[in-house]
Amino acid sequence: MATEIEGHASDLLEALYEAERAGTDEDEAIATYLEQAGLDAASYGFTVVDFLADHGMVERHHGFGKPRGRSTPAGMHAIQKLHVDRANPKIRAAALRTEMITWLDSQEERGTEPTSFQEFADSLESAEDGDSYSERELRGAAEYLQRHQLTESVHVEESSEGWIRPRLTVEGRECITDHAGDVAEYIRERRGGGPTTHHKTTVHISDNNGNLVINGDRFTQITAPVSISPSFSTSRAAFARCCRCSDSRPRRRETLQSWPMTGMPRPVHQRQTVIDCVGWSSGCLSVSTMPPQRSRRRCCSRPEKLRGRQSPAVEHCRSPARGGFRAMCRRAFG
Repeated sequence: MATEIEGHASDLLEALYEAERAGTDEDEAIATYLEQAGLDAASYGFTVVDFLADHGMVERHHGFGKPRGRSTPAGMHAIQKLHVDRANPKIRAAALRTEMITWLDSQEERGTEPTSFQEFADSLESAEDGDSYSERELRGAAEYLQRHQLTESVHVEESSEGWIRPRLTVEGRECITDHAGDVAEYIRERRGGGPTTHHKTTVHISDNNGNLVINGDRFTQITAPVSISPSFSTSRAAFARCCRCSDSRPRRRETLQSWPMTGMPRPVHQRQTVIDCVGWSSGCLSVSTMPPQRSRRRCCSRPEKLRGRQSPAVEHCRSPARGGFRAMCRRAFG
């Protein structure tokens, strides 16, 4: 919110700009503005001109007991920028809403209840700013304030919403106290769910198989389902059961051909398991699986002790000829 001296400095600079464009005396424009604003030219007039000169907007040259000055290129640019902002509908609407809610707060502070926003429009005309906002802009701003629950009013059929007997709500007073009457800032914060609090933290992510969204709003977290193959020991045991004592050789061959397609994972710690021996004896398939690090003698000489162990699983044939089984193991391991 601008201070008093900033407001007078802006208005005086605009008066100097208009005088220069019209080709009239700039010193006379300064005296006229100070007189209309009710300011003492001998004291406050010098203060305002010096304030503009310190900011590079006016080149001062006081004389004969009167404040005198001429606008600089920087001052002319500032006024032209002000005119552009006034012509911008977004800036105009935001400024008007702030002025209206601030005016309501000042009326409430005085203990008066305005009958309508027409009193606000009349105050603009008395300040010679009546051409700043149209009737449509004024009524639109009143409707906007009520729609966002910053004001409340009496509903009248032949009048627009928010125009008759307007008064501030709790939200309107909060906008005044917390945001200095800046309606746009208040609504923007309320739509965003309040102020943002930042926390520093460390996030550890492992085995991420989905989409991770950081600093997102209104998003849906999607995680792709992952199919997990059964453990190696379970797959190997299931294969052994399928191959054990099958009814016919074609069925067993089909099982052997389809085994690599079962998706059986590699053993833990990347150990390679090999089929030690595959043989046919007494109509039964003989399969022995063994890691390469295992002792060849232990596998061949004491296979019955390995029966029932989960790793390695050994399924040997039921043939009474134990020597044939040992020979196949020797050939398998070289």
